[in-house]
Amino acid sequence: MRDIREKHGVELLYTKVWKATQHGRSTVYGKADESYQFLPGYFHMLTEANPSTVTTIEMDEQN
Repeated sequence: MRDIREKHGVELLYTKVWKATQHGRSTVYGKADESYQFLPGYFHMLTEANPSTVTTIEMDEQN
């Protein structure tokens, strides 16, 4: 908020900054729930690279 105010002279509400930050993070990193779909492939590659590694996925009724 301070950077925007100092650089551009614009006052922003905390909630707007928080929402924009969350949007930016999800754009860059993806949404957490969508990332879970990559775990099986990641675990497979992990055990291929390190055969002694043990991996497991535990899911609840909502997957």
